[in-house]
Amino acid sequence: MAKDFAKQFRTDSKEKAKSDVTKSSARSVKTDDLKNRLHIPSFCGGLLAGAVIVGITLYLEDFSKQKAPPISVKTINEEKPIIFQFDEKLRGETIQADAETYTLPKNLESSSKIEYLIQSGAYSNEVDANAARATLTLMGFDVFIRVAKLEEKLLFRVFIGPFPSQIQAGRALTKLREQGIIAFIMTRDLEN
Repeated sequence: MAKDFAKQFRTDSKEKAKSDVTKSSARSVKTDDLKNRLHIPSFCGGLLAGAVIVGITLYLEDFSKQKAPPISVKTINEEKPIIFQFDEKLRGETIQADAETYTLPKNLESSSKIEYLIQSGAYSNEVDANAARATLTLMGFDVFIRVAKLEEKLLFRVFIGPFPSQIQAGRALTKLREQGIIAFIMTRDLEN
């Protein structure tokens, strides 16, 4: 048999009048309000769960304080002085330096014949090449652009320099790489 559950939510005017009469006594109103407000089993369960959580928290706090690793203290023996002996060992020694070790190779000795350039990019668009040139100029480099023709297309090559030595070019290359710019060193003969 089907039961109409919607009936329990419908209130007729007669039924409403009856419920108003039954609620008129103070005792019945208080009992209904307590039943609607407080559910004893839920309250007790929540109280018990809260007590358990507080207990676990306090236990873990005490447990973490007890298990702290001990601090080891090392004492320094101040009675024993530190003695450096390297100067005593070197007093009687003579050192002979080999001058050839510190000289540049023959092809690098004449810096007037070779100069070093850094190529930082080759662009197919002149606008991009000029933008790269402006960026490098703001970094403090001497920059120029050379146009090259490769397979009937123009390439705008951006160069930094010239540098009189490979060491100076290497320092500039390091500065570029620190800024995230990919580049490489090229040499150019001045005799030709």
